[in-house]
Amino acid sequence: MSHKLGARRSITRSDLAKAISRDLGLSANNSHIIVDSIIGALIQGLLAQNQVRVRDFGRFYIAQRKARLSYNPKTLTNNIVRAKQAARFKAYPALKKRIDDNIRAGISNK
Repeated sequence: MSHKLGARRSITRSDLAKAISRDLGLSANNSHIIVDSIIGALIQGLLAQNQVRVRDFGRFYIAQRKARLSYNPKTLTNNIVRAKQAARFKAYPALKKRIDDNIRAGISNK
């Protein structure tokens, strides 16, 4: 996707589908199907393998969070937060370098 996706701080599924449609000349409907398929594959990979690696991009993985004690300052009570799993993302060095190079060149979206 060589085009800017917009000045918003977050990119939505629709933004991704529009960029695919524009860059590949596909219909909007087909582009939405592609985006949904990719997201579905990522989710299935996380559920089945606990991680998904995308070369030169990063790794999506499931992190185990331990149970902990929290404090509510409003009610002055301690609460136990149960252990849980959370999805995380770690960018690979190639992605970090590309982002850093764009920031240094003044290409970042503000």
